[in-house]
Amino acid sequence: KYLKDAKEYDEDAQKAKDPKKLAKATEKAQKAYQKALKEFSNATAKMPAMYEAWNYVGYTERHLGDYRASLDAYAKALELKPNYPEAIEYRGEAFLGLNALDDAKQAYMSLYRMSRQLSQQLLTAMQSWVDKRKQDAQGVDGATIDAFDGWVKERAAAERQRWRACVEQYRKEQREQPVAAISANSTEEKRIFGYSGLGRVRFTIPQGLIYRPAVPH
Repeated sequence: KYLKDAKEYDEDAQKAKDPKKLAKATEKAQKAYQKALKEFSNATAKMPAMYEAWNYVGYTERHLGDYRASLDAYAKALELKPNYPEAIEYRGEAFLGLNALDDAKQAYMSLYRMSRQLSQQLLTAMQSWVDKRKQDAQGVDGATIDAFDGWVKERAAAERQRWRACVEQYRKEQREQPVAAISANSTEEKRIFGYSGLGRVRFTIPQGLIYRPAVPH
């Protein structure tokens, strides 16, 4: 419950244009994350082998800004369940929070091999990191930001190429139109169905650099 509330308050904060409303929503989100962290921590105390709880301990700590503590929790989740893709993606975002770009890249490459959706999710977070650091470097030198930006663009191109290959594979196997537009929103994004080896998967395809999955995180 608290985690759901925190996400809703985060959404309110992102939509808020008035500084007071932004501050209020952010404060509510932080309090909800703190309560959620307490719940998940209690769960790990009672059931130390529950890797999902460890993963959400890391998730809540990351959203509270304690990136190093979140990495410890993700490490525990991955110790209990190696190659747990959700923990790898969340950990990748924690690495971004610490400007540990090589570690974030490694997380992405692991996801690229095992989870199309989560690799795209992390790539979107990487693009967001680049956009934010270009406005506020937070101690990261410009050359590092530019180099990472170039790497993200290369990976986005690879994602597009892989997506096209899936479309062609779908066309070959199904012998029908591989892609059907469903809707377009105000940001000119289109939700379409792309084909993966495991079946049809819904994606959000922006008119920009990143292809990101149409699921919240």
